[in-house]
Amino acid sequence: MSDISADPATATRIDRETRLDYLALALSPLLTVDMIRTAFTDGPAAALRLSESTPHDAQALRRRAVAELATADAQGARIIVPGDGEWPNRLDDLNADQQPGAPACLWVRGGYHLGEIMEKSVVLTGARAATSYGLHTAGQFAATLTEAGWTIANGGGFGADSAAMRTALVAYDRSPCVVLLASGLNRPFPSPHAPLFEDMAAFGLLVSPFPFGTYPNRGAFTRRQDILTAMSSATLIVESVSGKLARSAKALGRPLFAVPGPANSAYSAGCHALIRDGARLVATARDFLDDIAAA
Repeated sequence: MSDISADPATATRIDRETRLDYLALALSPLLTVDMIRTAFTDGPAAALRLSESTPHDAQALRRRAVAELATADAQGARIIVPGDGEWPNRLDDLNADQQPGAPACLWVRGGYHLGEIMEKSVVLTGARAATSYGLHTAGQFAATLTEAGWTIANGGGFGADSAAMRTALVAYDRSPCVVLLASGLNRPFPSPHAPLFEDMAAFGLLVSPFPFGTYPNRGAFTRRQDILTAMSSATLIVESVSGKLARSAKALGRPLFAVPGPANSAYSAGCHALIRDGARLVATARDFLDDIAAA
């Protein structure tokens, strides 16, 4: 079994006040990209001062932060922040110019060390209304890559995402897998996948960049994709109608791979367009492993 487990010491490396400052920042309705960048350069207390319109607002945010930590303990979760040993360092790329800013916190369930297992990871995703070809191909890639020690990561959605995750979970002892939600940990979406998400928490990691109680919205899905892509090594798309799944990988300069499909399939049109635009064509998981090793 993989020994990349979460060390409780990494969750306490940051002192409680700093952790509360990051958490209060994440809970602020006035949070901006400039505030996030300030937190990474000058510390969360400096960034939090930019969000405080009154002393009452500051006290309210800190009370909410204390309550959020208590909820995490009750839910069997942990909240990691920049500077924690478990924090995925690639997320810092989101603070570059023209990028949307890194998250201030991540909510995590599961026994593995997020930063370590994401060091060798791939976003394996595709169409929600995947064809039988797409479901089969996603499962094949997930099986081979997991056996090769790669962490499979995606949003746990319908179609290709869940096909990849269900296959990867079978081989979790070789390499755990990660689902990043577009909702709070206690509001998992899509709700029919609640049993899958419980398995993720038991045998992999279930992660969210959003506080408890958050419901998904259009902006949350975009944010989720940016964060997922940033903390992963590469993106591999099995089926796609439009190619929108590649937006974050292109913006961050992450290696991008696409699997071709039948020439007359609308579900592979996005992958074909990506390949024409420079994405690396892979027909098998071995193609991916050879190509990424040579990169």
